[in-house]
Amino acid sequence: MLELHEQLVRLLALGYTGNAQLKTLLNYLLKAGHTADPAAFLQALADRTKDHQHKETLMNIAQYLREEGMAQGLNQGRAEGIEQEALRIAKVMLEKGLLPETVTQLTGLAPEIVEQARH
Repeated sequence: MLELHEQLVRLLALGYTGNAQLKTLLNYLLKAGHTADPAAFLQALADRTKDHQHKETLMNIAQYLREEGMAQGLNQGRAEGIEQEALRIAKVMLEKGLLPETVTQLTGLAPEIVEQARH
């Protein structure tokens, strides 16, 4: 999508696009464009745009995407940590002689995971 930067900068410079049109265009581009880093794309576009209002809109959207990505990363990390702790507890329970079915019920882990933890 980087090849679109120049064309988008020229389009924005013409002054025919309002904020609603800009947001619609960016929404489409980011969903259909398959960019690996949408925030970087928007930041680069904002850096090249002269129009203050468009620049602010682009930077706000880029910041929102960064914050959304960080929140998703934190949530994923928490979920992985909780699962690792449940697995650690399951291993201790199995070592103490609890039945795999009981460990599954108490930890909420899938029976296959509890079975793997036994070995």
